[in-house]
Amino acid sequence: MTVATCHRRPDCDRVIATFDSRLAVTQRLSIIIPTTRDDQALESGLVSVLEHRPAASEVLVVLNRAYADPYELKDEVRFVQAPRGAGLFECLNVGALHAQGEVFHFLGCGLEARPHWAEAALAHFADPQVGAVVPSLVELDDANCVLAQGLEYDPAGRASLHLPEPRSRSSRSLLAGPLAVAGFYRAAAIGPGFNPNLGLQLAEVDLALRLEHEGFRIAVEPDSRIGVEPSLLESPLPSFRQGREAESLYWRYRQSLARQASLASHMATVIAEAMGSFPRWRSPAQLAGRLVGACQGILQRRVAA
Repeated sequence: MTVATCHRRPDCDRVIATFDSRLAVTQRLSIIIPTTRDDQALESGLVSVLEHRPAASEVLVVLNRAYADPYELKDEVRFVQAPRGAGLFECLNVGALHAQGEVFHFLGCGLEARPHWAEAALAHFADPQVGAVVPSLVELDDANCVLAQGLEYDPAGRASLHLPEPRSRSSRSLLAGPLAVAGFYRAAAIGPGFNPNLGLQLAEVDLALRLEHEGFRIAVEPDSRIGVEPSLLESPLPSFRQGREAESLYWRYRQSLARQASLASHMATVIAEAMGSFPRWRSPAQLAGRLVGACQGILQRRVAA
């Protein structure tokens, strides 16, 4: 799925001055940036973070390769070493292990922070029941053009981008949580962090469902805005692994999802997903992955029982 349309909202932003500044800074913030793209993308994103970050914050850059630090940022940025070639989720988890804040903000390499983006989100953490906050992802050149606000998850088993305005989608689709490249999390709530084995979208949904299972809620903050290239929001291509991971996630939370969607609804979603990607050669592989994941999930449930 690609990002198709841009959703604009009227120029009626809340004035940031109306926030209780004491609430916004009581939570120390750790901004964790993984080096998953080239140095130019990393540095452009860092400039925006260092320009707009709150006073009570630290910036960690997680390195999965060599970085020369040509601008000598070591006095303002803490560099953390991850295993060479580590992926996105491994880098984020390593950063979380080294972070010292009460709130973690995961920010993808190359994404650009807008003014007051962090203060707007931090205000929500004054409520101890908030486990995560979803910011708005906007066009790099137009902060009023909202591309996405986190991910949603159909209880029948399909993850997709959550758009800020009503559109043709299942009424059962729920806001799941932030994207890994743009999300705020209460440090005490995320436990071991992301499951790297689940891949893009599914690892984020997994963490959000885990937070919900533990009694936390997820808030959306429209005035927390982060610029992003639309191409970075494209869904992963269908594959055997993606199908297997999607099915594994579904069966893990099947008991709680059963209240909102039947097994028949799930099967209909799987068939629609396969038809939607047909005739691409990846479609049969994705469907086969779904079947294998379903068998594994059912077996695991029987063993647990």
